[in-house]
Amino acid sequence: MTPTENAAEPTRAQRSIRRDKRARGRGRAAFGRTTFGRTASARTGLLGATVGLALAALVAAGCTVPPAVTQTVPECAWEVAVIGSQSGPDTPTNILFPDTNSNYWLAAVPLAESTTVTVSGAEIDARYWSLQTYTAQDLFSSTIDSLRDDQVTTAADGSWSITVTPTGDAGTNPLRALEDGTPSGTTWLMFRTYLPDDPSMPAGSLGLPTVEIADEWGTRVVEPCTHPSSTPPATPASTEGSAPEWLETPELAFKRPQPTFTPFPNADAAYLAAPATRRAGEVVVIRAKAPSFPEADVSPIGSGADLRYWSWCQFGLPSTKTVACVADQDVPLDAEGWYTVVISDPADRPTNATAADGVAWLPWGREPIAAFALRNLVPDPSFDEAAQAVPVSGTATTTHMGDHTPLATFCARSTFEAEGHEGCFSNAQPAL
Repeated sequence: MTPTENAAEPTRAQRSIRRDKRARGRGRAAFGRTTFGRTASARTGLLGATVGLALAALVAAGCTVPPAVTQTVPECAWEVAVIGSQSGPDTPTNILFPDTNSNYWLAAVPLAESTTVTVSGAEIDARYWSLQTYTAQDLFSSTIDSLRDDQVTTAADGSWSITVTPTGDAGTNPLRALEDGTPSGTTWLMFRTYLPDDPSMPAGSLGLPTVEIADEWGTRVVEPCTHPSSTPPATPASTEGSAPEWLETPELAFKRPQPTFTPFPNADAAYLAAPATRRAGEVVVIRAKAPSFPEADVSPIGSGADLRYWSWCQFGLPSTKTVACVADQDVPLDAEGWYTVVISDPADRPTNATAADGVAWLPWGREPIAAFALRNLVPDPSFDEAAQAVPVSGTATTTHMGDHTPLATFCARSTFEAEGHEGCFSNAQPAL
């Protein structure tokens, strides 16, 4: 099926998803088949699952679970760690669509009205980093506030300090912790890095940022957890809900999901996603023009590149586990700056689906249904053809993204081996 075909009958992916919805209560994890924010019951289930994940992670990390307002502080910070390069098929934290080139740390911090939290660190050698805040009040479905690397005022040596308060009105780099009108409560800090210069040091060469909490009871430095949790608990199999709306589209039609499709959304990112169901002996071929990205020897901040970062990932459904990702710097380009991505079972990988042949290949995972996702981070103000240009819940077209619009089709392995992407798209209709 091409991206522009309208399916009068439910697709195989849709029928499978509906069967999965009817199978609730059979002990399967609920994350993969709940709408993160569509109905009250689904939102309640998500709250329980997400809070349960975080609280269990605190306990597993040997940390004190912080009450809403008290002089007690967590015993350690950055209680939950998701290291993208370690997101294997059986890794407990491989849920909710992680990018294998990104890293996330989560810290829960209680704030009284007078509390000031200072998060500080040395210069971070990475393509991108940010600090963002979330709360359970909206079920972690939106970012309360965000500061990324190019928005943070730094010292001459690259060191930095961010001041987190309930209202976000203090310090050189202020960050709001709670919703407007909420004087106290628990904020959840998420520190992210993408493509650190040294993959063995995902938080930077000097480690995780320091967390200092000051309030009427004094000032305390909370050290990073020695052994952050990587074991989320099982989620309730009885959680009600339905599949995210972008899964209800025709196969291989790329749509921009609602930001609430996963908890803890990144305020600096936009995504295009499309579902597909495995076909024996066939491969998925994706073709588009590549946005530019910062060169390895150039500072990513102010580089003038189209995007700070972009990648393609393949996820299993309904598990939401990452199977594999390929970052911009690892995607081969042809002479005109276009790329070809092929996704297939390893046994069906075309012999010419290699980097040497100008093709980025991703494996299909264990699950028959997959989601293919394009991630765009921080478009340059002069670049107006990023995924951010597609309306939320809208389907990507050349009107929004020009030649950067991804076109995808199923193709016989033999056709790709004989004729390459040209043969696969010879009968496909371009996006409109």
